[in-house]
Amino acid sequence: MITGNPQRQGETRIVDPATKQAIKTFLLGAVWDWCNKHQQGSGVWFTARDLVGGANNDWQGTPCLNLYNAHLAAGKTQGQAQEQAGKEIGHLLFNALLEVPGRTFQTRDGYVKEYTW
Repeated sequence: MITGNPQRQGETRIVDPATKQAIKTFLLGAVWDWCNKHQQGSGVWFTARDLVGGANNDWQGTPCLNLYNAHLAAGKTQGQAQEQAGKEIGHLLFNALLEVPGRTFQTRDGYVKEYTW
C-alpha cells in the first residue's frame, strides 16, 4: 500500500500479463531485500533505479530482460529500449507496491519516484 491518494500508473502493453506479473514479483523481492537491509523508519529512500539500475543493471536471468527484449523486437535501439524499459519498470514497481497488503510505503515525486517504508 502507498500512503496518500496514489493513482495507478500506466503499465506496459508490450509484454503479456504473465510477464508483467513476473516483473512485479521480481521487483517485490528486490524491495523486500532492500527493506531487510534498512530498518523501518530509517529515512532511507529507494527508487526503481536502486533496485534494477546502476550496479544492478545486468538483467540476465530476470523477467526484466523480457521487457527490454520486447522493445528491441519492436524496433527500438538499445538505448531507446533501455530507457523505455526503465520507465515501465518504474510504473510496474509503483503498481506492485499499491497491491502489497500489510506494509505501507511513503512516496515522494521528483525526477524519479522515491519510496520508503
